[in-house]
Amino acid sequence: MTNLNHAEQITRDGEFELPCAADTAYPLFSPEGETHWVPGWSAKPVFPIDKMPLETDAVFVTEEPHGPATWMISSVNKDTWRTEYVAFEPKSHCGHITVRVEAIATERCCVHARYTITAFGEHKQEFMQAFSEEGFAARMQRWKRWIETYLQL
Repeated sequence: MTNLNHAEQITRDGEFELPCAADTAYPLFSPEGETHWVPGWSAKPVFPIDKMPLETDAVFVTEEPHGPATWMISSVNKDTWRTEYVAFEPKSHCGHITVRVEAIATERCCVHARYTITAFGEHKQEFMQAFSEEGFAARMQRWKRWIETYLQL
């Protein structure tokens, strides 16, 4: 069993701008939308079983480097382009993720992301490093680059 006695928690906030309307960017941060721009992302529905809606309480799984992760959409507000997720990987971490898209101009938006990660087990230090200030800033820059590449298609 994973040792949970020495868990560590960290919260990081990041943001980046995209050259598209907010209503174009927002669906890209859904379980299905991320398949378009995140390399290797493959979400499989758990509930409801036959579709992958962007709805509160929908559950899906992804395959991650340390095993499967179970995700639940804990809050959706399509009017304000804001979604919250909870993700759990039994061997490494639990995370609370908030993504909010803000309109800046007709064809420009800002993506705000907040991660609160509780890392534990044998992969704890790996996750703490990935969510260091430098690691999280690099994550935001990768997201920006991947999405801009996708939008050019």
